[in-house]
Order: sequence, then structure tokens, then C-alpha cells
Amino acid sequence: MIGGLSGWRALLWVAVAVATAALVLLAGRTRGWLRVAAYPAVALAALFAGYVVSGPELELLRPRHWDELV
Repeated sequence: MIGGLSGWRALLWVAVAVATAALVLLAGRTRGWLRVAAYPAVALAALFAGYVVSGPELELLRPRHWDELV
């Protein structure tokens, strides 16, 4: 799936995955409403970080470009 891409890009994906796992573990240590907010925040941050590391233009995230993104 990563044919033709640099090894550094693959390492960045691994770094994002490890950071996400660490944040999920930290979110599990919180209590109450903070835990409820932490899990979706970690998920959104991980999705955005994965998108950025993958390399497409950030301009595609604007609503008028969603048809191109899909």
C-alpha cells in the first residue's frame, strides 16, 4: 500500500499511530466528562495527523472541495 513512497513517510505514519495509542491510554486515565471529551478529540486529532502525513493538500479539507476529496 505504500509502494513508491519514501521510508520516512512510513515512519511518520508509525509515529502518528504510536502517539495516538499513547493519547488513548492517557485519556483512559481521566475521569468524568473529560474522558468523554478526550476520546473523540484524540480520534479527530489522529485522523487529521494521518491526513497531513499522507500528503494531500490541506485545501481539500475546505467544504467547497469535499467533492474532490471524496
